Amino acid sequence: MGIALMGGTFDPVHVGHLRSAVEIAALLELSSVRLVPSYIPPHRSLPGTTATQRLEMLRLATRCNAQIEIDEREVRREGRSYTIDTLSEIREEIGTKEPLYFVVGIDAFQLIETWHRWQELTEYAHLIVINRPEATGLLSDKLNTWVESRREEMQALQRSAAGMLCQVELTQLAISSTQIRMLVAAKRSTKYLLPESVRRYIDAEGLYAG
Repeated sequence: MGIALMGGTFDPVHVGHLRSAVEIAALLELSSVRLVPSYIPPHRSLPGTTATQRLEMLRLATRCNAQIEIDEREVRREGRSYTIDTLSEIREEIGTKEPLYFVVGIDAFQLIETWHRWQELTEYAHLIVINRPEATGLLSDKLNTWVESRREEMQALQRSAAGMLCQVELTQLAISSTQIRMLVAAKRSTKYLLPESVRRYIDAEGLYAG
């Protein structure tokens, strides 16, 4: 029981995204995890591909995997994609009792104080923060206090609808969308970094070629 969301630009989606989604589903004992592609990311430069192209790559990547779903609401909403809007919308859809989890990597979480209405996020969902051993950024005193007041074990999160935070360790795959775009621009192989269907789509559409 519950819904887990992973947001991002997915420009392009790669096997690191997909592996994290599968492991989160197992960790939370969920049948699936939703990937939520942003339309315009507030804290990044504009994607080099259109929302339609990024959605198509997600569809190709997840076509044969029932554990991963695509939630298109931010693309349909257009404009800047604020996580608080998505969480409040889904909470309204599912009611007040079902657990809702928002999954975020530690790199993004270290910047969460710059997010729109960030302190309200746990009013709608639990936060699952994916740790990376090489992440070296420190949390501000304010954010650290906020984290400690909400930190719980995974079992506690599963017994309630929202309000808590848990940090988890997943399989570490040193892959990034930035790295893949650079490889494509340099005409170097991206084999085994992407689902083969996505790799073929990028080649066919001439994406990231520079």
